[in-house]
Amino acid sequence: MIEDPNLEKRIFAFYDSLNRGAFDEACALTDPEIPAKAPYKLYAQRMREFMKWCGSISIFRIDINLHINEKNTLYGDRDFAVGHIIWTDERGEEHEFRENWVKNNEQWHTRVMGFFPPRS
Repeated sequence: MIEDPNLEKRIFAFYDSLNRGAFDEACALTDPEIPAKAPYKLYAQRMREFMKWCGSISIFRIDINLHINEKNTLYGDRDFAVGHIIWTDERGEEHEFRENWVKNNEQWHTRVMGFFPPRS
């Protein structure tokens, strides 16, 4: 269960942007403090390939654990959330994403920087 409605909105906004092929919007929802964030073009290409493989992402369940006001060096002492998203693809097959989100300037950002379709 998500205890922060703003985080839930951001998660749905991220996956909605993927479903619409709005990869620039999805990139804008990533953590601005990730040093490797610069290669948006490559990140967007990976998103495009992944979406071609899955067709669409329909979120079935979101399980997130919030970590508010916890000291951490990995996320620069920012609030963060960890958990997973259960989703189905266009064929109705169930999948799971494990991901981390961080709060930066009162907005949640995903730490996901890569999507890769499974190898056949």
